[in-house]
Amino acid sequence: MELFNSTGFEVQDKVFVELDGKKYFGTVVRTDTERDRIKVDYTSKSEEQVKDWFHKSFWKKVTTK
Repeated sequence: MELFNSTGFEVQDKVFVELDGKKYFGTVVRTDTERDRIKVDYTSKSEEQVKDWFHKSFWKKVTTK
């Protein structure tokens, strides 16, 4: 059982990254505190789900105001 998540991300957090002036969105599906990584589902309009591990600094949380 994990008491604290040092990545700053929680499962189901909405995240985004900006590359070449375009924003891409995803959802955190797992966290790995030992390696400071998060697994993100960034499935777009394709037929297959796309989930990969990233260093936590690659993505930013989507904040709602």
